[in-house]
Amino acid sequence: MKNKVFILFLSFTLILSSIFMVYAEPGKGKGQEKGNKSNTIYKSISLEIKKEYNKNKAQIEAQKDEAEALKNDLEAKYEAAVAAGNTELDATLSEQLQSAREQFNDSKMQLKNLIQERKQIIKENYTEEELEAIETAKEHIRTSNPHAAILDVDSIISNSADFKFDTPPVIKAGRTIIPVRAITKGFGAELDWDPETREVTITKGDITIVLTIDSNTALVNGTEISFDSKTEIMNSRTYVPLRFILETFGLKVNWDDDTDTIEIEEPDDEDLDEVRTGSAIVI
Repeated sequence: MKNKVFILFLSFTLILSSIFMVYAEPGKGKGQEKGNKSNTIYKSISLEIKKEYNKNKAQIEAQKDEAEALKNDLEAKYEAAVAAGNTELDATLSEQLQSAREQFNDSKMQLKNLIQERKQIIKENYTEEELEAIETAKEHIRTSNPHAAILDVDSIISNSADFKFDTPPVIKAGRTIIPVRAITKGFGAELDWDPETREVTITKGDITIVLTIDSNTALVNGTEISFDSKTEIMNSRTYVPLRFILETFGLKVNWDDDTDTIEIEEPDDEDLDEVRTGSAIVI
């Protein structure tokens, strides 16, 4: 399973390198058309990687859940055997419990490795110059927000979208805020900015969210809703609350402590079988 993801990663990198070399050649004409073709190929490859990742992740999580259930059951039985003074039974259960714990920890490690491989693929979508610019952005944010925790650009994984950051996601007061343009491009939403009212409007489907800079309230289809962070300007970019925006659009947001990763999922975790139009959106 790990090898499959690694092979997909190598294929992804090699094919993209070939695409960029071919379409970067001067004097070939029809540059826009070639750029569109390369973008379509990128999306198709990205889609296959997501499908493989989601399938493998579901398998490992099922194994982990099964091992955890067995571990919890054996722990309860072991504690009961110890309390009853049944030394023969508690010795047997102790061995079984050790095996179940090893299976559980092994599944957790497999899941961690899988996420790390997925994050590496995300990082490969950035040029060295882009990564250097993001490091500079991190320093600017640290200077003006010394108590903020800055996340890497590969710290947000979605089973339906590809995010491309020019300034990093940030955690302030325990809440993740993200550059609004990355969200709108990633999920194919429309973005509008009103400099007079300092309002950001995000529209996707039949949902419209209006946020005001330095406010912790928003209008969702005209209804005012409060949240526990705020929309703000940071590093000359508008940052919005990640969880509030995505859950309003019906998505699930999960935090993985082992890898410091935020995973965004469709509510029913459907297979990714359609490539939507728009910037870097694969659903």
